[in-house]
Amino acid sequence: MANKEQRQDSTPAYLPEGGIRARVIDEERGLRLISGIYAVRLRGKDSNFLIMEDYLPTLGEIDGSVTFLTREEEYRFEGVKGFYKLQHNEFTLLLKEKATPTVTAVSREEGKA
Repeated sequence: MANKEQRQDSTPAYLPEGGIRARVIDEERGLRLISGIYAVRLRGKDSNFLIMEDYLPTLGEIDGSVTFLTREEEYRFEGVKGFYKLQHNEFTLLLKEKATPTVTAVSREEGKA
């Protein structure tokens, strides 16, 4: 196994490898799969959550935004109304209404902790 400090890519070594898989389900696009996630950020009207690998099983309703963080990209879903479930490092998001997904490349400076 290669030492993370000797990586040839531009991804900083301090970021963890993601162990969470996500399934996003809606009427318009069907099922979307995202893997390699190390954190899920839920922002609602009354609460903010940061869910990481091996987090306690969770079930709830969301009215706000959901962001999936991977080493290379951030997958943002704005204007989300629906339900979510986390169990065995698999995050499922069931959308009631259309959400606006945005995928952005993450730019992180090397050596920043």
